[in-house]
Amino acid sequence: MLQNSLEMDEDIKEIQRSNLEKIVQNWGYIKRSIRVNDVIDHLIQEGVVPLSEWKILKEKQVLEEKKVEDLLYIIQEQTQNPEAICIFRDALIKSNYDELVSCLNIQCVSKSGKKIGFILLVIITSV
Repeated sequence: MLQNSLEMDEDIKEIQRSNLEKIVQNWGYIKRSIRVNDVIDHLIQEGVVPLSEWKILKEKQVLEEKKVEDLLYIIQEQTQNPEAICIFRDALIKSNYDELVSCLNIQCVSKSGKKIGFILLVIITSV
């Protein structure tokens, strides 16, 4: 039982490393694709971005890409919150960044250690 738990912990750590690598590999694409205001509420509500960090970030007089980059640094530094990247993915989904979510292909793990994915449903209607 302990061995299975240790293996599960290693699997979770590997998924987290992989997710972080996906963020880094797509850093420029993410910076060009999103607006901080579209995702920040969810990230604050879920505890990924502290209010103090948000206050500093929103008061900066910089281009949007720089704000996104600063936000990515905050998310990346959330080592005490192993779900931070999945919460970021959820924020992207809620903000309709479906193409970016699909590109990143972030895997999430529930507290029980089971992988959870997501399904994007696209409904095509004829006019």
